[in-house]
Amino acid sequence: QNASVYTEYTFEPIRKVTFNAGVRYDYTGFISAHNVAPRVSMNYQINAKNSVNFATGLYYQDPVYFLLADQPADKGLKNEKVFQIIGGYKHHFSPDLKFTIEPWYKSMDNLVVQP
Repeated sequence: QNASVYTEYTFEPIRKVTFNAGVRYDYTGFISAHNVAPRVSMNYQINAKNSVNFATGLYYQDPVYFLLADQPADKGLKNEKVFQIIGGYKHHFSPDLKFTIEPWYKSMDNLVVQP
């Protein structure tokens, strides 16, 4: 059994700036793991066609299924933890055509590897 809940609060502290703060809770039943992952993002609307954005947060991934099958229960297997930072730029050519570029960085902890 797995369960997840996500909540987010969005506000505009100043004109053209949107800020999002959220948190996700995940429960992974096989390994009895409880994880809380905070996240934040911001968008600045430069003009009607251009915007820049930034996001960061923690993300947890369930262990891959073939590793679960190889592990006896309660043997220390954990969810993979990822810290991510994303920057971005969007340009709208028309309402249904846009260009997006998003460089990102990921730091992975608890990465499960097979010996």
